[in-house]
Amino acid sequence: MNNDENKSPLFKTWRQWYVFVIVFLILMIVLLSLFTKAFS
Repeated sequence: MNNDENKSPLFKTWRQWYVFVIVFLILMIVLLSLFTKAFS
């Protein structure tokens, strides 16, 4: 199997993508909950 086929775009490893996505989702949840509390 060619190693280039398993290479992730932008980040060096797929684990970095998973961490980025989880942190992004947590950040969005926090920001949207603060936005909801501010305007409710």
